[in-house]
Amino acid sequence: MRRIAAFTFLALSVSIAAVSWAGPTPIKPGTPIPTARPLPTLQPPKLQITLPPSIVGVRRSLRNGVEDTSRYSGGGLSYDLEIHNPADTPLSKNLIIRRIEITGSVPPLTVPVNVPPKSRTWVTVADPRELGGVCGVIPSQLQFEGDTRWRTMNIIPSCTFTATTYDPNGGMLPDRIVAMRAGKLSFHTPKLDTPLPPACNSKIRGRATIQNNGSTRATGVHLKLDDYLVNAAERQSLTIEPGKSHTPGTFEATFLGRRGLHKVTIHGEGVPIYQWGWGIQVDRSCSLRFELG
Repeated sequence: MRRIAAFTFLALSVSIAAVSWAGPTPIKPGTPIPTARPLPTLQPPKLQITLPPSIVGVRRSLRNGVEDTSRYSGGGLSYDLEIHNPADTPLSKNLIIRRIEITGSVPPLTVPVNVPPKSRTWVTVADPRELGGVCGVIPSQLQFEGDTRWRTMNIIPSCTFTATTYDPNGGMLPDRIVAMRAGKLSFHTPKLDTPLPPACNSKIRGRATIQNNGSTRATGVHLKLDDYLVNAAERQSLTIEPGKSHTPGTFEATFLGRRGLHKVTIHGEGVPIYQWGWGIQVDRSCSLRFELG
């Protein structure tokens, strides 16, 4: 009985082992095989970046289809700016032009700009403001209205000058001149110590006799070329008694290339003043080059 039981157990163990090591159940023919599903692809959000307009070119305005190369003496300027609009929408803005002059402040100029989408357009700037000093690079700041960024444009002049002295009383009768000077502080017999025409950034120096024909003492008396700033420590400050004169009264200034009449004027306190109007008439002829900074 024990032998039969042992044999039965052994046979059952072999059967179980055979089933355990038989391997995976084969797929029956015709059984559909499922396909693998791809993982979903994550798409990053699209960034909408609107590029701002920019100034990419400058030239002097065209004349008969070519860039103007005529000489400049004075008056307004005409030049072209190339504007790039990279946006998908039309550009319609004002461009503010601020010119920086060594001879004094210049009011800003506003120019309307209209450029189609994704285009470049030349915009003509008809600038009525005359160039003042031309003895160096003349920068301008170009800025679209409402924008914090700006670009520099430089005007680079190269000039020659002519000059003569000017006397508004030339040909006037002597007794008429004496009558105009009566009772006033004035100057006469002016003379230049430097040659004409002046060179850029050179000194203009001269002298004259100062006469006090008033009835009171004149103080703080000095001569100067108008439109030029002269440090008070560098100029005379004379006291001249009634009926007296002083020789020489001197004047000095740096020539910055401004055209027109540069008057010598007299200044003082305590007595009426007669301004003669004598001065130096300067004319110029310049070639102009435009560059973006």
